[in-house]
Amino acid sequence: MLNRLKPLAAAALLCAAALPARAGESIPITHYGAGLYGMPFALAMAKGYFKAAGLDIDGIISSPGGGTAVRNVLANAFPYGEAGILPIIAAKNAGNDVVIVNASVDSAADAVFVGLPDSKIASIQELAGRKVAITQPKSGSEFMLKMALSNAGVPIDKVTLVAAGGINEGLVLLKNGSVDAAILGEPLFSREAKNYKVVVDLAKHIPQLAQTVGFTTRAYAEKNADKIRAVIAARRKAVDDIYADPKAAAALIAPAYARVPLPLLEQVIARMAAQKYWSRGDFTKEGLAANILGLKLVRVIEADTVDWNALIDQSYLPADLKRPL
Repeated sequence: MLNRLKPLAAAALLCAAALPARAGESIPITHYGAGLYGMPFALAMAKGYFKAAGLDIDGIISSPGGGTAVRNVLANAFPYGEAGILPIIAAKNAGNDVVIVNASVDSAADAVFVGLPDSKIASIQELAGRKVAITQPKSGSEFMLKMALSNAGVPIDKVTLVAAGGINEGLVLLKNGSVDAAILGEPLFSREAKNYKVVVDLAKHIPQLAQTVGFTTRAYAEKNADKIRAVIAARRKAVDDIYADPKAAAALIAPAYARVPLPLLEQVIARMAAQKYWSRGDFTKEGLAANILGLKLVRVIEADTVDWNALIDQSYLPADLKRPL
């Protein structure tokens, strides 16, 4: 139950008041233009799906992960965006009226833990007794690594986690021998694959994971229900387009991911499409259940269950995407 969740030590989150639609609204998306989460929004913008739905969205903006991502959404003129479930639960515990309205990414396929090319580590079991770089405590990297270790039967206390501060910082520690493995996400992984050896493919140990979700405030959603439904519908249409023709989608997504060469972008999107990385908006019991294990392992919750119906409102999803939670 949500009332059993431990509050995180974080700055108080601002509650955004419901604001009327106006020209020039933007949508904050975690790591937009770098990570893969927001690619459906890039395609929806390129194809004019928001405009066709009667929305005046003039851009998608990148937001850092964690609590900062949640604060950015709640302080935005249009308080809808995407972030991980962990900081949203923290916001809920801090007294903010946040509500999750759609699933976004239901997979861990975009990240791996790597060693140097000559690493002797051949499996996740061999991380026992070694040091592994994560980005920050209670981050997605710690969350997913501990889940993978637990699912593989590796005692978590046998692995030393080193908070590097970020992905690039973790790779520096790996290169100078301070750690034995570090997290590396897409599309950087595909670009740099020849320089590293995969030691933990997270998707093999975490088959499904509700990694990021769309959320807003309950007050805003209730007053702007049609607008929230329109955003979800436009995003869904873009996800369907990615799955129908990944190469064509890559060409339209490319301007928003200008630092990624188009051939590499095509490769990454095709691989993610094959794994159904992006949710069309619907939640899976398996993806949510995986979060419970992860949240317990990073000591955000103590209970073995979460009352998802207290945190998720499926009324903004089309009827065919609503699922028992």
